[in-house]
Amino acid sequence: MEQPEIPKARRCSGAPAIAGGTAPAERGSGIECLRILAMFMVLVLHADFAALGIPSASDFGAGAWGVSLRCLLEQLALPAVNCFVLVSGWFSIRTSPRGVGSLLFQVLYCSLVALAVAACLPGGHIDWKTAGLSFVPGYYHWFIRSYLGLMILAPVLNAWLRQATVRQMAVVTAAFYLFQTVYGWVMGADGFNGGYSLLSFVGLYLLGAVARRLEWQRRGWRMWLMAYLLCTVAATVWQVLSLRQGMKIPAMTLAYDSPLTVTSALSLTMLFASLHFRNLAVNLAAASALAVYLLHFSPFLFQRYLHVCRHIYKVYSGPMAVLMTALFLLAVFGVSILLDQPRRLLWNSLRRRKRN
Repeated sequence: MEQPEIPKARRCSGAPAIAGGTAPAERGSGIECLRILAMFMVLVLHADFAALGIPSASDFGAGAWGVSLRCLLEQLALPAVNCFVLVSGWFSIRTSPRGVGSLLFQVLYCSLVALAVAACLPGGHIDWKTAGLSFVPGYYHWFIRSYLGLMILAPVLNAWLRQATVRQMAVVTAAFYLFQTVYGWVMGADGFNGGYSLLSFVGLYLLGAVARRLEWQRRGWRMWLMAYLLCTVAATVWQVLSLRQGMKIPAMTLAYDSPLTVTSALSLTMLFASLHFRNLAVNLAAASALAVYLLHFSPFLFQRYLHVCRHIYKVYSGPMAVLMTALFLLAVFGVSILLDQPRRLLWNSLRRRKRN
Protein backbone atom coordinates (compact mmCIF):
# COMPACT_ATOMS: atom_id res chain seq x y z
CA MET A 1 0.00 0.00 0.00
CA GLU A 2 1.34 3.40 -0.91
CA GLN A 3 0.68 7.00 -0.09
CA PRO A 4 0.21 8.87 -3.38
CA GLU A 5 1.76 12.05 -2.06
CA ILE A 6 5.11 10.33 -1.41
CA PRO A 7 7.24 10.02 -4.56
CA LYS A 8 7.68 6.37 -5.44
CA ALA A 9 11.40 6.82 -6.05
CA ARG A 10 11.90 7.72 -2.41
CA ARG A 11 9.88 4.89 -0.93
CA CYS A 12 11.02 1.68 0.64
CA SER A 13 10.11 -1.33 -1.43
CA GLY A 14 9.86 -4.97 -0.49
CA ALA A 15 11.45 -5.45 2.92
CA PRO A 16 10.61 -3.13 5.77
CA ALA A 17 12.90 -0.28 6.69
CA ILE A 18 14.68 -2.25 9.41
CA ALA A 19 14.84 -5.60 7.72
CA GLY A 20 17.85 -7.06 6.03
CA GLY A 21 16.73 -7.01 2.42
CA THR A 22 18.86 -5.31 -0.17
CA ALA A 23 18.46 -1.55 -0.01
CA PRO A 24 16.54 -0.26 -3.03
CA ALA A 25 18.77 1.37 -5.62
CA GLU A 26 16.87 4.64 -5.43
CA ARG A 27 17.12 4.91 -1.66
CA GLY A 28 19.23 7.84 -0.47
CA SER A 29 21.99 7.44 2.10
CA GLY A 30 20.90 10.06 4.63
CA ILE A 31 18.38 7.81 6.36
CA GLU A 32 20.73 4.85 5.89
CA CYS A 33 23.35 6.73 7.94
CA LEU A 34 20.75 7.12 10.67
CA ARG A 35 20.08 3.38 10.69
CA ILE A 36 23.81 2.70 11.11
CA LEU A 37 24.15 5.31 13.84
CA ALA A 38 21.03 4.08 15.64
CA MET A 39 22.31 0.51 15.70
CA PHE A 40 25.65 1.66 17.10
CA MET A 41 23.66 3.59 19.71
CA VAL A 42 21.95 0.32 20.69
CA LEU A 43 25.41 -1.15 21.33
CA VAL A 44 26.22 1.89 23.49
CA LEU A 45 23.02 1.41 25.51
CA HIS A 46 23.93 -2.19 26.21
CA ALA A 47 27.53 -1.27 27.06
CA ASP A 48 26.52 1.43 29.54
CA PHE A 49 23.61 0.99 31.94
CA ALA A 50 22.81 -2.57 30.80
CA ALA A 51 26.37 -3.82 31.38
CA LEU A 52 27.55 -1.62 34.23
CA GLY A 53 24.25 -1.08 36.00
CA ILE A 54 22.24 2.07 36.57
CA PRO A 55 24.39 4.50 38.64
CA SER A 56 23.34 5.02 42.24
CA ALA A 57 23.70 7.99 44.56
CA SER A 58 26.74 6.32 46.17
CA ASP A 59 28.35 5.91 42.72
CA PHE A 60 27.73 9.60 42.10
CA GLY A 61 29.37 10.53 45.39
CA ALA A 62 32.44 8.48 44.52
CA GLY A 63 32.85 9.98 41.06
CA ALA A 64 30.41 12.67 39.97
CA TRP A 65 32.02 13.41 36.61
CA GLY A 66 32.26 9.79 35.55
CA VAL A 67 28.65 9.07 36.46
CA SER A 68 27.49 12.26 34.74
CA LEU A 69 29.29 11.21 31.56
CA ARG A 70 27.62 7.80 31.69
CA CYS A 71 24.21 9.45 32.07
CA LEU A 72 24.96 11.71 29.11
CA LEU A 73 26.03 8.78 26.90
CA GLU A 74 22.90 6.84 27.86
CA GLN A 75 20.66 9.75 26.91
CA LEU A 76 22.52 10.41 23.67
CA ALA A 77 21.90 6.79 22.63
CA LEU A 78 18.40 6.30 24.09
CA PRO A 79 16.43 7.42 20.96
CA ALA A 80 17.93 4.60 18.86
CA VAL A 81 14.99 2.18 18.86
CA ASN A 82 12.43 4.92 18.29
CA CYS A 83 14.43 6.12 15.28
CA PHE A 84 14.06 2.73 13.56
CA VAL A 85 10.28 2.83 13.89
CA LEU A 86 10.06 6.48 12.84
CA VAL A 87 11.96 5.59 9.67
CA SER A 88 9.39 2.87 8.98
CA GLY A 89 6.61 5.43 9.30
CA TRP A 90 8.57 7.89 7.17
CA PHE A 91 8.80 5.46 4.23
CA SER A 92 5.75 3.35 5.24
CA ILE A 93 5.87 -0.41 5.43
CA ARG A 94 4.58 -2.24 2.37
CA THR A 95 3.63 -5.50 4.03
CA SER A 96 4.11 -8.45 1.69
CA PRO A 97 5.12 -12.11 1.94
CA ARG A 98 8.54 -11.14 0.61
CA GLY A 99 9.01 -8.42 3.24
CA VAL A 100 7.89 -10.63 6.13
CA GLY A 101 9.95 -13.50 4.74
CA SER A 102 13.05 -11.30 4.56
CA LEU A 103 12.73 -10.34 8.22
CA LEU A 104 12.02 -13.88 9.43
CA PHE A 105 14.84 -15.30 7.30
CA GLN A 106 17.30 -12.85 8.85
CA VAL A 107 16.12 -13.68 12.37
CA LEU A 108 16.57 -17.42 11.77
CA TYR A 109 19.92 -16.95 10.03
CA CYS A 110 21.32 -14.83 12.86
CA SER A 111 20.11 -17.39 15.41
CA LEU A 112 22.11 -20.07 13.59
CA VAL A 113 25.20 -17.86 13.33
CA ALA A 114 25.02 -16.87 17.01
CA LEU A 115 24.66 -20.52 17.99
CA ALA A 116 27.68 -21.46 15.88
CA VAL A 117 29.81 -18.60 17.25
CA ALA A 118 28.88 -19.47 20.84
CA ALA A 119 29.80 -23.13 20.25
CA CYS A 120 33.24 -22.11 18.95
CA LEU A 121 34.08 -19.73 21.79
CA PRO A 122 36.11 -21.06 24.75
CA GLY A 123 33.92 -22.37 27.53
CA GLY A 124 30.86 -22.30 25.32
CA HIS A 125 27.89 -24.20 26.74
CA ILE A 126 24.74 -24.59 24.70
CA ASP A 127 21.39 -24.95 26.42
CA TRP A 128 19.38 -26.77 23.76
CA LYS A 129 16.06 -25.57 25.14
CA THR A 130 17.31 -22.01 24.77
CA ALA A 131 18.62 -22.91 21.32
CA GLY A 132 15.25 -24.22 20.23
CA LEU A 133 13.37 -21.16 21.49
CA SER A 134 15.84 -18.86 19.73
CA PHE A 135 14.36 -20.00 16.42
CA VAL A 136 10.93 -18.70 17.43
CA PRO A 137 11.02 -15.17 15.93
CA GLY A 138 10.78 -12.62 18.68
CA TYR A 139 10.90 -14.99 21.64
CA TYR A 140 14.09 -13.36 22.95
CA HIS A 141 13.74 -10.10 21.01
CA TRP A 142 10.91 -7.80 22.11
CA PHE A 143 11.70 -5.50 19.19
CA ILE A 144 11.09 -8.24 16.63
CA ARG A 145 7.76 -9.18 18.27
CA SER A 146 6.56 -5.59 18.23
CA TYR A 147 7.80 -4.94 14.72
CA LEU A 148 6.08 -8.03 13.34
CA GLY A 149 2.88 -6.76 14.92
CA LEU A 150 3.45 -3.38 13.28
CA MET A 151 3.89 -5.09 9.91
CA ILE A 152 0.55 -6.84 10.38
CA LEU A 153 -1.16 -3.53 11.18
CA ALA A 154 0.68 -1.52 8.52
CA PRO A 155 -1.89 -2.09 5.71
CA VAL A 156 -4.66 -0.74 7.98
CA LEU A 157 -2.56 2.24 9.06
CA ASN A 158 -1.50 2.96 5.49
CA ALA A 159 -5.10 2.83 4.26
CA TRP A 160 -6.12 5.44 6.81
CA LEU A 161 -3.04 7.60 6.19
CA ARG A 162 -3.75 7.53 2.46
CA GLN A 163 -7.23 9.01 2.79
CA ALA A 164 -6.77 11.18 5.92
CA THR A 165 -6.31 14.92 5.66
CA VAL A 166 -3.26 16.60 7.14
CA ARG A 167 -5.44 17.98 9.94
CA GLN A 168 -6.84 14.53 10.76
CA MET A 169 -3.38 12.99 10.84
CA ALA A 170 -2.03 15.76 13.07
CA VAL A 171 -4.98 15.65 15.48
CA VAL A 172 -4.96 11.86 15.85
CA THR A 173 -1.18 11.71 16.31
CA ALA A 174 -1.20 14.56 18.84
CA ALA A 175 -4.08 12.91 20.73
CA PHE A 176 -2.20 9.61 20.80
CA TYR A 177 0.90 11.23 22.30
CA LEU A 178 -1.14 13.12 24.87
CA PHE A 179 -2.77 9.80 25.80
CA GLN A 180 0.58 7.95 25.91
CA THR A 181 2.29 10.68 27.94
CA VAL A 182 -0.43 10.78 30.59
CA TYR A 183 -1.30 7.10 30.87
CA GLY A 184 1.88 5.42 29.65
CA TRP A 185 4.75 7.66 30.74
CA VAL A 186 3.33 9.34 33.85
CA MET A 187 0.95 6.68 35.17
CA GLY A 188 2.71 3.57 33.81
CA ALA A 189 -0.53 2.01 32.58
CA ASP A 190 -0.60 -1.47 31.05
CA GLY A 191 -0.05 -1.73 27.32
CA PHE A 192 2.79 0.79 27.02
CA ASN A 193 5.53 -0.91 29.05
CA GLY A 194 7.74 2.16 28.90
CA GLY A 195 7.63 2.20 25.12
CA TYR A 196 8.67 -1.45 24.73
CA SER A 197 5.40 -2.28 23.03
CA LEU A 198 3.49 -2.52 19.79
CA LEU A 199 1.21 0.29 20.94
CA SER A 200 4.10 2.74 21.17
CA PHE A 201 5.36 1.53 17.78
CA VAL A 202 2.00 2.44 16.23
CA GLY A 203 2.33 5.98 17.59
CA LEU A 204 5.86 6.32 16.22
CA TYR A 205 4.73 5.00 12.85
CA LEU A 206 2.00 7.66 12.68
CA LEU A 207 4.45 10.35 13.79
CA GLY A 208 6.90 9.39 11.05
CA ALA A 209 4.13 9.54 8.45
CA VAL A 210 2.98 12.97 9.66
CA ALA A 211 6.55 14.27 9.56
CA ARG A 212 6.92 13.08 5.96
CA ARG A 213 3.56 14.55 4.90
CA LEU A 214 4.38 17.95 6.46
CA GLU A 215 8.03 17.85 5.28
CA TRP A 216 9.41 18.71 8.69
CA GLN A 217 12.94 17.92 7.48
CA ARG A 218 12.84 21.18 5.51
CA ARG A 219 12.86 23.23 8.70
CA GLY A 220 16.65 23.07 8.79
CA TRP A 221 19.15 20.67 10.31
CA ARG A 222 20.33 23.23 12.88
CA MET A 223 16.90 23.37 14.50
CA TRP A 224 16.65 19.58 14.74
CA LEU A 225 20.19 19.23 16.07
CA MET A 226 19.45 21.82 18.73
CA ALA A 227 16.21 20.02 19.70
CA TYR A 228 18.06 16.70 20.02
CA LEU A 229 20.78 18.24 22.20
CA LEU A 230 18.31 20.14 24.39
CA CYS A 231 16.25 17.00 25.09
CA THR A 232 19.42 15.04 25.83
CA VAL A 233 20.78 17.66 28.21
CA ALA A 234 17.42 18.09 29.95
CA ALA A 235 17.12 14.37 30.69
CA THR A 236 20.77 14.16 31.78
CA VAL A 237 20.41 17.11 34.17
CA TRP A 238 17.26 15.51 35.60
CA GLN A 239 19.21 12.31 36.31
CA VAL A 240 22.26 14.06 37.76
CA LEU A 241 20.17 16.27 40.06
CA SER A 242 18.29 13.20 41.30
CA LEU A 243 21.55 11.43 42.12
CA ARG A 244 22.91 14.54 43.78
CA GLN A 245 19.86 14.61 46.05
CA GLY A 246 20.54 11.02 47.08
CA MET A 247 17.71 9.54 45.00
CA LYS A 248 17.64 6.93 42.28
CA ILE A 249 17.70 7.84 38.60
CA PRO A 250 14.00 8.27 37.67
CA ALA A 251 12.81 5.41 35.47
CA MET A 252 10.81 8.02 33.54
CA THR A 253 14.04 9.41 32.08
CA LEU A 254 14.94 5.99 30.63
CA ALA A 255 11.57 5.20 29.06
CA TYR A 256 11.14 4.99 25.29
CA ASP A 257 7.70 6.59 25.63
CA SER A 258 9.15 9.65 27.37
CA PRO A 259 8.33 12.88 25.47
CA LEU A 260 12.02 13.75 25.67
CA THR A 261 13.04 10.44 24.10
CA VAL A 262 10.38 10.66 21.38
CA THR A 263 11.37 14.25 20.57
CA SER A 264 15.05 13.30 20.46
CA ALA A 265 14.31 10.44 18.05
CA LEU A 266 12.14 12.66 15.85
CA SER A 267 14.87 15.32 15.79
CA LEU A 268 17.54 12.81 14.75
CA THR A 269 15.29 11.37 12.06
CA MET A 270 14.54 14.79 10.59
CA LEU A 271 18.21 15.75 10.83
CA PHE A 272 19.30 12.79 8.71
CA ALA A 273 16.29 13.01 6.39
CA SER A 274 17.52 16.48 5.41
CA LEU A 275 20.78 14.96 4.10
CA HIS A 276 20.75 14.20 0.38
CA PHE A 277 23.59 12.05 -0.91
CA ARG A 278 24.25 8.50 -2.08
CA ASN A 279 26.97 6.15 -0.93
CA LEU A 280 27.00 2.46 -1.82
CA ALA A 281 29.05 1.41 1.22
CA VAL A 282 26.64 3.19 3.58
CA ASN A 283 23.62 1.55 1.95
CA LEU A 284 25.18 -1.92 2.07
CA ALA A 285 26.11 -1.55 5.74
CA ALA A 286 22.63 -0.27 6.60
CA ALA A 287 21.04 -3.26 4.87
CA SER A 288 22.74 -5.49 7.47
CA ALA A 289 22.28 -3.19 10.48
CA LEU A 290 19.60 -5.35 12.07
CA ALA A 291 22.07 -8.24 12.23
CA VAL A 292 24.12 -6.27 14.77
CA TYR A 293 21.15 -6.30 17.14
CA LEU A 294 20.17 -9.91 16.45
CA LEU A 295 23.70 -11.25 16.94
CA HIS A 296 24.98 -9.37 19.98
CA PHE A 297 21.59 -9.57 21.76
CA SER A 298 21.32 -13.31 21.11
CA PRO A 299 20.80 -15.39 24.28
CA PHE A 300 24.04 -17.20 23.38
CA LEU A 301 26.22 -14.09 23.08
CA PHE A 302 24.68 -11.25 25.08
CA GLN A 303 26.15 -12.25 28.45
CA ARG A 304 29.59 -12.47 26.85
CA TYR A 305 29.07 -9.00 25.38
CA LEU A 306 28.19 -7.63 28.82
CA HIS A 307 31.16 -9.42 30.38
CA VAL A 308 33.64 -7.82 27.97
CA CYS A 309 32.17 -4.35 28.61
CA ARG A 310 32.47 -4.86 32.37
CA HIS A 311 36.01 -6.18 32.02
CA ILE A 312 37.07 -3.09 30.05
CA TYR A 313 35.54 -0.87 32.73
CA LYS A 314 37.47 -2.71 35.47
CA VAL A 315 40.83 -2.74 33.69
CA TYR A 316 40.77 0.79 32.28
CA SER A 317 39.55 4.12 33.58
CA GLY A 318 38.75 7.57 32.27
CA PRO A 319 39.25 8.33 28.57
CA MET A 320 41.06 5.03 28.01
CA ALA A 321 37.99 3.08 29.15
CA VAL A 322 35.83 5.05 26.74
CA LEU A 323 38.31 4.47 23.90
CA MET A 324 38.64 0.73 24.50
CA THR A 325 34.87 0.33 24.78
CA ALA A 326 34.37 2.26 21.54
CA LEU A 327 36.90 0.02 19.76
CA PHE A 328 35.13 -3.08 21.06
CA LEU A 329 31.74 -1.80 19.90
CA LEU A 330 33.14 -0.98 16.46
CA ALA A 331 34.57 -4.50 16.27
CA VAL A 332 31.21 -6.03 17.20
CA PHE A 333 29.48 -3.86 14.62
CA GLY A 334 31.94 -4.67 11.85
CA VAL A 335 32.02 -8.42 12.51
CA SER A 336 28.21 -8.55 12.62
CA ILE A 337 27.97 -6.78 9.26
CA LEU A 338 30.44 -9.24 7.73
CA LEU A 339 28.67 -12.28 9.19
CA ASP A 340 25.40 -11.09 7.66
CA GLN A 341 26.73 -10.91 4.09
CA PRO A 342 26.21 -14.63 3.26
CA ARG A 343 22.61 -14.23 4.37
CA ARG A 344 22.08 -11.34 1.94
CA LEU A 345 23.65 -13.30 -0.92
CA LEU A 346 21.56 -16.38 -0.14
CA TRP A 347 18.33 -14.38 0.15
CA ASN A 348 18.96 -12.58 -3.13
CA SER A 349 19.74 -15.92 -4.81
CA LEU A 350 16.47 -17.40 -3.54
CA ARG A 351 14.57 -14.38 -4.87
CA ARG A 352 16.15 -14.70 -8.31
CA ARG A 353 15.31 -18.40 -8.44
CA LYS A 354 11.70 -17.66 -7.57
CA ARG A 355 11.45 -15.04 -10.34
CA ASN A 356 12.97 -17.41 -12.88
